[in-house]
Order: sequence, then structure tokens, then C-alpha cells
Amino acid sequence: MCLMTVMLAALCAVAAKEADVSAPPFELVVLEGRWDGVEWRYEEPARPDPKAPRIFTATLDDVDSYRWSSQALTLTSAATERLIDALGRHPRPGASIEKLNALKERLGHGNAFERQLYLYRFVVIVEGEPLYWGIFLDPPSQMAIDYPVMRSALVDDQAVFHVLPVHLPFFAVDPGAPSEQPKTAREAGDVPSGMIEHFRSAAGSPMVVAFRDRLRAERLERVLAAAKRLAPESDPKK
Repeated sequence: MCLMTVMLAALCAVAAKEADVSAPPFELVVLEGRWDGVEWRYEEPARPDPKAPRIFTATLDDVDSYRWSSQALTLTSAATERLIDALGRHPRPGASIEKLNALKERLGHGNAFERQLYLYRFVVIVEGEPLYWGIFLDPPSQMAIDYPVMRSALVDDQAVFHVLPVHLPFFAVDPGAPSEQPKTAREAGDVPSGMIEHFRSAAGSPMVVAFRDRLRAERLERVLAAAKRLAPESDPKK
């Protein structure tokens, strides 16, 4: 065998190996460490390392559907079960968060799944590159988080996450979403209408629009469409 043939065979072997370890088209990652225990603050933190320690990863196989208009991601039942199990095995939050969650439960605010995920960090990775990142945060929170947040709920034993470009208090779904009727959380019923309108207006600010554009990146939509994960817009569950 000539030297050239050997070199070509070696190059082909390297290429095949690289192809085997190519990045997944899509990942939703729940990172280790909550917002209150790491160096994340109120403005967007530095881009997370895609290889940072994680407690849960959902790939396209774990996505039941993704409704583009409202940015609602629904996991399969099996993936939801894995996430709940992972959260149960991870260390519990500090005493202050435990007290806050207990108060929310007594007041009937939110849901148990939402409280489990409270302040955990996430990152959405597309084709190996972090696209956006943020924290899980409930609608009534008054934390001034100026980067993406996710609302969490269980619907028919499936995790449903609504992604907002920044934290817009009292809104369960991004009020600036195209063709979307703004949905406020049930806890917003006693909130003055002026306050609701203030945050509705904030959804059109340049910073929020810039983050919204990142959430709605063409390459993310392309990946979801290719995998047939985009939900029909008429689906009321999403």
C-alpha cells in the first residue's frame, strides 16, 4: 500500500470519528447551580461553556412539540420524568428559597414543578453553540432579570416551558409575541392594571426586542422544523 493511500485512509478515519461526535442539533440543558449560588446577576452573564456541569439535557428526541408563536416547548412524558427525577436527586435550595417556596404553596401561587425549578439556570444550544441562556423564574417574581427566563408547568404529565426574552413580571407568556394574546399568570388578578400595562409596554423596548430575536433565531426554527417538532398554531394545549 502506497503512502498516499495510507494517508487518505487515516484522514477518512479521522473524519468519520469527528462525524460520530458531532454536536446534537438541539439541546435544552439545566445547569448545575442556581442563580443565587453562582456568579450570575441581573444583567446577562457571560456565555456558558457548553460542557459545563449539567443535571439534565433534553435533545430533539425529548421534545414533544415547540409552538413557535408563543415559544412554548413541551417535553415528552419520559423526558419530564427524567427531569423530575434529576431535580429530586440534586441538593435542595437554601433556607431562604425553601421559605419562599413554602409561602408560595400556602398562597396557592404557581405549582410544585415551578417551585422545584425556581432559579435553576438553563442554556439552549443549537448545533453545539449556546444560543441563549437564563433562569427558571415564576411570573410574580420582582427580580429585575434582564435576560431570558422560562415559565414552567406540568400539563398532562408533560413539562411545558414558555420562554420570555427577559423577565416581564406577571406575564406567563411573552406579551410581545407575534400573533399572541398576552397571558398573565393567575396571581396577577389583584395587580393594578397600570402595573400590568407598564410591563406590557416594556416588552417593546429595544433590549427586549433584541433578546426576542435571539429566541426566534432562524437556525433554531430550521432545526425544529426539520425534526417535525413545530406544533400547529391551532393546538390549544401549547
